[in-house]
Amino acid sequence: LPTSPPSLRSQAPRTLQLPSFLSRKRDRSEVTEIEFVESFKELVHAAGFYFPDEDLVNLHISLKTGRLNILAGKSGIGKSRLPHLYAAALGCREEFLHISVRPDWLDDRDLIGFYNSLAGRFEPGSSGLIDRIIAANSDLEMERGGIYIVCLDEMNLARVEHYFAQFLSLLERPDPVLTLIPEAVADPKDPYAPYCQLPIPENLLFVGSVNVDETTHTLSPKVLDRTNVITFAPPDLSAGKRNNYIPDSLYPVHYENYRSWKRIAEIDPTDPVLQLLLEINEAIGVAKLQIGYRTRDAFLDYVVNARGLLTEDQAIDRQILQRILPALRGSRRTFRQAQENLLKVLPEVRFPRSHEKLDAMLHAEIDNDFWQV
Repeated sequence: LPTSPPSLRSQAPRTLQLPSFLSRKRDRSEVTEIEFVESFKELVHAAGFYFPDEDLVNLHISLKTGRLNILAGKSGIGKSRLPHLYAAALGCREEFLHISVRPDWLDDRDLIGFYNSLAGRFEPGSSGLIDRIIAANSDLEMERGGIYIVCLDEMNLARVEHYFAQFLSLLERPDPVLTLIPEAVADPKDPYAPYCQLPIPENLLFVGSVNVDETTHTLSPKVLDRTNVITFAPPDLSAGKRNNYIPDSLYPVHYENYRSWKRIAEIDPTDPVLQLLLEINEAIGVAKLQIGYRTRDAFLDYVVNARGLLTEDQAIDRQILQRILPALRGSRRTFRQAQENLLKVLPEVRFPRSHEKLDAMLHAEIDNDFWQV
């Protein structure tokens, strides 16, 4: 008779090994934000990519102020490489994690993992995300100063609101905690038992890249309400040749240094930026798309954090393009009316990017399509 397979509970316990780079100290030298941004531009150009400087500055401000950002644009322009280059510019290329999203992800098991009740243990997903979150927590506790960038490549090959649902809800909380194992059933022999309630640390950021074609899913309002959608123009095909070389960082940045660059906007009713946002809110009200507190706070935080890097009008223009326009939707009549109202509120001379996008959307053959124009 064939031998019965061993019980899942009798299998040898696994071990959880933290990455070796945690044992290496990081430079704590003070770096100014301007120095870092300039070094980021140089590193991107040295790697053979030619994005406009303002696009790179915008990416930095967006990452500094939001824990989830989405990069959109034509396939093959380097969207997935930019987060890696940003991590390299911070001196955190080892902390960087690239995850290729699969179209068969129906829930968060592949990304996060699941509790195996039969085996009595947590089974981490193949993405490596949970181990990296544990490493980021350890890094923060030992004050090592690492910054962890997680890139979800082609994130809309599967439905984001399905496999990323827990993070969409948790990342907007002050102290987000991910439940891996119900505490009542945690087995001390399980290497993940100490992390049954796993904090999502502040030194960990998510960046997703999206393509828009027949193989991908559209992003739902729940996703768009929680992120910047950063669009990139088609590349300059005459601008040289890309390579796989990523130079070392000129100015490695400690997380405490990075955090010192962040500012929180005050809610002042007399603030001209807030006054403009109220006008925008009224303009899109015809389509019942009023702005919520989450979008208001993110919009104002971006503008405050752009000071010294972009002009105020440039910052506002970017936030309209990244926060307001992607969420426009509704019936043909109300959608068109909201667009026309916005064009009246937003002078082209002050907000050329948003004005150009709105005009293209208004004259597009496909209604409600931010992505195809």
